[in-house]
Amino acid sequence: MKGKPFRERVRFGLNSGLKARRDTIGVDLFPNVSYKLTGRVELGGGFNYRLVWLDRSSSFQQKNPAWGFNMFGTFKTYKSVSMRLEADAFSTARFGGVGEPVKREWQWNWYLGAQTSYNISKNCQGNVQMLYNFQKRITDSFPEQLVIRIGFQWKLGETPR
Repeated sequence: MKGKPFRERVRFGLNSGLKARRDTIGVDLFPNVSYKLTGRVELGGGFNYRLVWLDRSSSFQQKNPAWGFNMFGTFKTYKSVSMRLEADAFSTARFGGVGEPVKREWQWNWYLGAQTSYNISKNCQGNVQMLYNFQKRITDSFPEQLVIRIGFQWKLGETPR
């Protein structure tokens, strides 16, 4: 990557994933920006937002949304497979009881796993991530600790010469 211009190193992306619990489904949306340090190492960060679908009422519940930020790094290991390390912080609502105000609490998650990438077009690349969540407060344990996400990355393209 030495000598490559900035626009060939920066990538814009959008990742999404599902989290299912009993009667709710959480859809995480994660717009992000990353920078290729070398041909193998990429670092990035972005913003998280969780949409919550309630099965009982068949509607989205966004009264107290969960949102936060995310940082990640990938290390390319073999062909299109990379190791991915990720940390995110979610501001989630915690209910104290009837008549008490809703308190917000930051919840940190650490993920480690594999990512595989595939080309969609010259400037667009898709990826699939399988990550293990090291959060100790997860009550259902496996398979909730296993997170599968899909995503896309766009690069600005080569500079005209």
